[in-house]
Amino acid sequence: MKEPTIFEQLFKNYPEIVFVMDKKGRYVYVNEKAQKVLGYHQDDFTGKHYSEFHFLTENSLHLLKEQYPMMQAGDIQKDMIITAISSKLKKHYYSFWFDTIIHDSQEYIWFVLKDVGNLVALRNEKKQLRKQNFLLAEAVHQTGVGIVITDPNQHDNPIIFANKSFQEITGYRSEEIIGKNCRFLQGPESSKNTIASLREAVENRKEIHCEILNYCKDGSTFWNELTISPVFSPNGELTHFIGIQVDITKRKMMELDISIDLSLARNLQQMLLSHPLHNNLIEIAGFYHPSNKLGGDYYKWHQINEDQYVVTIMDVMGHGIAPSLITMLINAEINFLLEQQIIDPKEVLAKLNDHQISLFLEKNEEIGRFYFTCIYLLIDTKKRRIDYINAGHPDFYLKNGDTVKMFDSTSIPVGILKNYDFRMGTIYYQPNSELFLHTDGMNEILTENGNVFSAEFIERKNLDKINKRLMLTEHEDDVCFIYVKLS
Repeated sequence: MKEPTIFEQLFKNYPEIVFVMDKKGRYVYVNEKAQKVLGYHQDDFTGKHYSEFHFLTENSLHLLKEQYPMMQAGDIQKDMIITAISSKLKKHYYSFWFDTIIHDSQEYIWFVLKDVGNLVALRNEKKQLRKQNFLLAEAVHQTGVGIVITDPNQHDNPIIFANKSFQEITGYRSEEIIGKNCRFLQGPESSKNTIASLREAVENRKEIHCEILNYCKDGSTFWNELTISPVFSPNGELTHFIGIQVDITKRKMMELDISIDLSLARNLQQMLLSHPLHNNLIEIAGFYHPSNKLGGDYYKWHQINEDQYVVTIMDVMGHGIAPSLITMLINAEINFLLEQQIIDPKEVLAKLNDHQISLFLEKNEEIGRFYFTCIYLLIDTKKRRIDYINAGHPDFYLKNGDTVKMFDSTSIPVGILKNYDFRMGTIYYQPNSELFLHTDGMNEILTENGNVFSAEFIERKNLDKINKRLMLTEHEDDVCFIYVKLS
């Protein structure tokens, strides 16, 4: 049995990879750990120069060639990181250490490869994290949103970071911001209630989103859409607060302009509504309660002559300024028709339909179609007759004593079909009859009343109570109704 060489005796059970070369760079010995990990046999190495048979990447081989002359000169204990490739093409990372050894008057170089794969992976991870942190920091600085970080564990929760956008929004330099509490942006016109809410959220370590008027360095104001979020450590300890500021001054100014426009449109719309009419033949009263959203509800009545009266109520589709403006156009068209003594329900609805389609269907297709529902009544007090058209509007009611009759829609809404023939109905009423007409905003009141317009409901004194109640409440939709007493 062949006796083991001195190298086998020394390095066979060595825990790391060991190679032994002669001074000319030829492999003399490779231990079992090297053969097992790299997948090569002793015979693959023995007698070959390290440049003839190698298991290193090109960069690592180049590094070895640079270092080998120093090894030959006896420059020992030189640490390097090299990359080896196994027979299965798997990469391994090693710390490369070498020294000289003399045996039988011959000088050899032995070197050790210690696995540092985890260390290399950690280094690469740190490098990637540094790159990500750099990109994140750049993103934080370049975004148009102001960002500050505060430290609640220091006295008065000071700012410890403020990005460039925060400095640009407020006009303060970094050195004027760091160390201060965020309240330095507040001023005389900042909402006291909002400030109290912010203080409460911070004290209770809660997130808060609000809008507040803040002050720049030069004394000018800006509207700040502010979000403050607490940051907690894994064990639940509060470490920081992050504040996100968005300058919404332009949006707030636009909202203010729109609010002024809506208020003006609402006032003009209500100026069109008819005033109460009362004589020995008829009593007409209207009730109008606008919602917080401008709508297209509208009513109008007009005395034609000694015996005849026109009463109409309508609801233009949608909310906002557009429906309100359309009611003004419709009012002008109705006034024109009345001046021309055009009062027949079918003729009036036909002309209003043509007017609506001409404006919003034929000439301005890009605007879209605006239609409206309505009830048009032509009341003749001498004949005790009512000619009416209900164009897609909610039902209206006629009360005579304890009897209530409902009259539903006879036609489609106005402005949908060109040359549409609106169907008219006729009612003959008894003395002391009462009429009740409403827009769909009244449906909520109807639901509260059990979905029944009873004789008691239509009594004038009950409607007065409803009117007073509506004055004290907010509505999602306009509430509009008309009461008519026929003698």
